[in-house]
Amino acid sequence: MQQQAWKLLSWCGISFLIPQKWSVGKIQGDETEGSLRIDDPLAERIQLIWKETPPGQIAKFVDRHIHQVEKQARKKKLQISVKRDLKYQVSKKLEGEFFYWKADSQAYNFCLQTGGKRNRVLFLRILGNSDEDLEPKALRITSSLKVERDSPRCRWAIFGLDVTLSREFHLDGCNLLAGHVRLNFSAEDQRLQINKFSLGQIVLEKQSLENWVLQRFKPELEGFKLTVEEKQIYKHQGLAIQGEKKGLLSWHLKKNKICLYTWFCPEANNILVVLDGYKKLCSIKKVVDNVLCH
Repeated sequence: MQQQAWKLLSWCGISFLIPQKWSVGKIQGDETEGSLRIDDPLAERIQLIWKETPPGQIAKFVDRHIHQVEKQARKKKLQISVKRDLKYQVSKKLEGEFFYWKADSQAYNFCLQTGGKRNRVLFLRILGNSDEDLEPKALRITSSLKVERDSPRCRWAIFGLDVTLSREFHLDGCNLLAGHVRLNFSAEDQRLQINKFSLGQIVLEKQSLENWVLQRFKPELEGFKLTVEEKQIYKHQGLAIQGEKKGLLSWHLKKNKICLYTWFCPEANNILVVLDGYKKLCSIKKVVDNVLCH
């Protein structure tokens, strides 16, 4: 039997492995409070919820969830089996409970308190059909779970885009489409945008990388006096584009300078574009150095 491939998902300081064919179906919220859903090609497979919460809340969260599940089973006149306090292989620094229930479907559930300055409660549910051998997947996922509590850096890995940033950058928004993944961040006077475009070879068949990026990012680059320089990035042919706002009053603007790095990674067949709009401090070289392109 062929061994199943796995990939890393990392979001808002929470990371774990998921099967290669599973993907994010929905994301809401920010680092303080939010949720995400992961689907396979047919059904929902993982629910993750996080929320800043005072310590000592784990038992209350677990009791409430089990009560709801048992109530739903009674309404459907189903038998339900619940197993609590299962052993788990996550850092002992994380207080939590690993438990399981089974009715017409089944779920392995991990509820934990992260501690640290943010001190969030995380609720991770791995879902499956009642006749599925779910335990191996659930143990692989939960044992890979990591939480960046007070780390000065945060990793973001989703849909093939993988970057580690300083904690000073806060997520402002995202675009998560199959062909284009974009993450937006801000920090003081900086506005950072990190992009991954799929099928790069097809995109660049009839045009150069320079022509493509200048056209694709025309709205972001408009109004800047630009200089374009060829640059090797991760041993790939790339470009560095610098720009300053035109006009006598441009120094009044919050973002009067811009820097864009782009390169094509043939191994992953992706085009990467990192854009930093700033006034004084530019972090684009540090950011690019921490993008994993293949």
